[in-house]
Amino acid sequence: MNKIFISTASFAEYDKSPVSILEEKGLKVALNPYGRTLTKEEIVHFLDGVIGLIAGTEVLNKEVLSSAHSLKVISRCGAGMDNIDLKVAEILGIKVFNTPDAPTLAVAELTIGLIFALLRRLVEADSSIREGKWKKYMGSLLHNKKVGIIGLGRIGKKVSELLIPFGIEILSCEPNPDKYFVN
Repeated sequence: MNKIFISTASFAEYDKSPVSILEEKGLKVALNPYGRTLTKEEIVHFLDGVIGLIAGTEVLNKEVLSSAHSLKVISRCGAGMDNIDLKVAEILGIKVFNTPDAPTLAVAELTIGLIFALLRRLVEADSSIREGKWKKYMGSLLHNKKVGIIGLGRIGKKVSELLIPFGIEILSCEPNPDKYFVN
């Protein structure tokens, strides 16, 4: 039976259906048992006899990839692939994929949440109430503010899109405009 290892610590923590889909396809699935990023030695151990890796942020360098003799495919959860030696993977015939759009909305929403937390002083209010104090903190509205966004890739664009209904002015800086904008 073909084995898949999932190194992402939180994979299937809240929804088991992705694992069920893999198992229904006849694959044996093993999950990261530690709930954290694996060390080099641990990832090497878990890749033994595995044909597929659903990867987190573990370093998948030449040493790690060369030791994974049966590995045929890596699917990186998220956009970043700087932890994978893509040249070595290509030489070894390991196909590498990522999911660049998957985390976009979640990260953009978290960004908006952090903006609200700062403007409304939510962390201070939470700390105060946990100390048994009831102090009223004066926050600030998001409405009609100016918000600066550095980088207008997937996430920067989505944050801008989510902020528009608040009547804000968006100021932005994009270091690679040719990558995202076509004249």
